[in-house]
Amino acid sequence: MSDQHTKLRGLLRAAGCWILPCAVLLYAQLHLLTYVTGQDPFTYVRLAQSLLAQRFSLSAWREVVSFVAPGYPVLLAVVIAIAGPYATAWINLILLMASFGLLIRLFRRWGLSPEAISSAGLIIVWLTFRGYSLNAHYLLYAFRGAAQFLLILLAYTVAESADPAKRSGGARLAVATAILLLATTFRETAILAWPALALWLVWTPEWQGRRAKGLLWLIAPILPVLLLVGGLLLSGAWTGHAQANAWLARFTAGGRALFFARIADYANILWEEL
Repeated sequence: MSDQHTKLRGLLRAAGCWILPCAVLLYAQLHLLTYVTGQDPFTYVRLAQSLLAQRFSLSAWREVVSFVAPGYPVLLAVVIAIAGPYATAWINLILLMASFGLLIRLFRRWGLSPEAISSAGLIIVWLTFRGYSLNAHYLLYAFRGAAQFLLILLAYTVAESADPAKRSGGARLAVATAILLLATTFRETAILAWPALALWLVWTPEWQGRRAKGLLWLIAPILPVLLLVGGLLLSGAWTGHAQANAWLARFTAGGRALFFARIADYANILWEEL
């Protein structure tokens, strides 16, 4: 069999691995008949419409940034401008399908068989939807999680493709960190995915002898962002947004026990499902 036929066969098998979990996501999207999700989707869409109505003016940006990380409302504004307001009901499905494409690419690079990849994709969807009754709503309606997951997987994909023997290898690591920083403009907790990049760099044998240089590349994009955000906060030009401030106030006012108790509950649910 020629190399061209071998590559085509590999691509077709990868496409099959991608179609199966995406079909499950589409089925879930078409069968979500309830909207018991709180006001978040309405809030994000309203902020997006405000950005469009004011032509992304400074006052519109100030309204968004004072309330929530601006990435997702900006994304919805672009979607509405291109495809209309009803497209906001479908954008997360597209983002999740793209996320599975990146995940399958990572699995293939790690040497998993098509059967294992398909099984892993279905298990991920099943565990997510079974973990909590509204998880499907949080992923498929206009919540920020789908965009966050896509950018995290994109960062991991870029980092995994970095070749330490090439000059572009370090730059790819910096790009991966920059993508995670972009993800924090959608949901701040995305930065918690960065330590996994650092641990991967320390653990993977490909970067042996170049790990210190690689870590410097990973850290480099964070420093100017810290200086910028720190300067804005210290000068009083920006005091953070309402959601982050409310979460921080709750966490520092004795909510730490509740937070870690919820993490323990999630772990227990996952254990029971397995």
